[in-house]
Amino acid sequence: MAITSISRIQHRRGLNTELPQLASAELGWSVNTRQLYIGNGSLAEGAPAEDNTEILTEFSNIMALLDTYTYLGSRAGYTADTNNTVRTFQEKLDEYVSVLDFGALGNGVDDDTAAINLAMYELYSRQLNTEVRRILHFPAGTYVITGALKIPSYAHLIGAGIDKTFIQQTSSTDGCVFKLADNRQQIDASQGTGAGSTTSAYIGIEGMTFTTTQNINIGVFNFGKEILFHRVKFQGPYSADADINTIGTTKACIVFNSPTNGGSYNIQFNNCEFTNHSIATKINGTVRNIKFNNCYFYHLYQGLNIGESDSGTATPRGISVTASLFDKIYSQAILGYETQTLVSSFNTFLDVANGLVGETTSSPVESVIEFQSSGNTSFADYFSRTDASDLVEPRVKYNDYNNYTVQPDKAIKYAYMNTAPGGKATLTDNTAVATSSGITFSTDYITGAEVDYTITRGTAIRTGKIRMIHNSTAQMFDDEYSENASTGVVLTVSYSSGTTTLKYTTTNTGSNATIKYQTRYLN
Repeated sequence: MAITSISRIQHRRGLNTELPQLASAELGWSVNTRQLYIGNGSLAEGAPAEDNTEILTEFSNIMALLDTYTYLGSRAGYTADTNNTVRTFQEKLDEYVSVLDFGALGNGVDDDTAAINLAMYELYSRQLNTEVRRILHFPAGTYVITGALKIPSYAHLIGAGIDKTFIQQTSSTDGCVFKLADNRQQIDASQGTGAGSTTSAYIGIEGMTFTTTQNINIGVFNFGKEILFHRVKFQGPYSADADINTIGTTKACIVFNSPTNGGSYNIQFNNCEFTNHSIATKINGTVRNIKFNNCYFYHLYQGLNIGESDSGTATPRGISVTASLFDKIYSQAILGYETQTLVSSFNTFLDVANGLVGETTSSPVESVIEFQSSGNTSFADYFSRTDASDLVEPRVKYNDYNNYTVQPDKAIKYAYMNTAPGGKATLTDNTAVATSSGITFSTDYITGAEVDYTITRGTAIRTGKIRMIHNSTAQMFDDEYSENASTGVVLTVSYSSGTTTLKYTTTNTGSNATIKYQTRYLN
């Protein structure tokens, strides 16, 4: 249909700088900026201010309109007192930084190496002032990388959680998933070189999984101090037992190669997982105070390998593993070569050092913990390895070095000396035939023993010390004691099938006797 007439309504228009005060409800168009305004009206009409109000269009600068931010706390049911603090909206948004802001995609396909390293450079390395440092967030996704990440000093990386945020290395070119870097993102021997540069320090990483499809190390430490990993998973490329059996001691989830002119200090792994790789951790060099707490070591050839290539003073010190679980470990859970003050405490060792054939095997392949130097400790650790298997390969092997072990319900050991848990037994009244007291000694690993004991029977008390030397052919027995009155108890020993048993006879007094004892022996 043809238009025969047009009624045209025009409003004020002109350059933005020439916009006048508009009348009430009058429209004004800024030709050069394409912004639309309406007049507020007068105070007499009830307007809060005699001014112009912009009507939002696609050309409005919304960020400029949201130029200020003040915390209100409205969900608490009241307006918070912020001391009249006003900030720009951009400042508020800049508090949260995502790796996606720097071009990372996390889609499991595209290479995010450059984007992640750029984000860390801009936040932690480009400027050395503290104002630019922010937490770098990694939303859930798989961030594929083909080169090593260079994690600099002061970096604080937070993912969405284990097996939610993945950093996946698909290339073997750089030989690892990440390396710690200095505050200028320099790595290896270049760390700390140049004006204003310091070695790796004050790094926090949490809530993500580092994984690789290649037979490479995951994390490499040359220098570092005051570093915390919390709820981080380190996952190698091996899911099959056959792979674990054959890869041996080549690569690890975490590698410390700290030279004599530097070192790594005060590094913690809390609630972390180490799985599907050759070794959980290889620690060599000048390394001090490394802590693994409440961690999970699963499906590995070996757990912790410490000081294997070290000698002299440049050896690891103060390595502790606490309240952690080791399971499906082909060889040793903890192997300390040249190291001191290596402490394992309150850990649980299930299918460890059994060649991955199951924890009930009677033919273990290695000890669960092995010390090849002095000054180390296993305290209150739990071992599923049976006493019979312990005779084949001990739960804790000392290799003729002075170390200390406390095993619940087993023994306190220092070097060759073992102090077994104390016990109590009833010696039945009127026992004429020598009967077992329940106190036994295996000739497989005990050649001599001392037993401190006290026998009570009514008001009669006897305190003594038994000294015994024995093997499969002869037993030498000495019982030296004092008593306030005759207890009517005679102690003897007998041997059968690899076991020497302390036996007793009692007179007829109408009451049983009680023996309390503590045993010490040399392996």
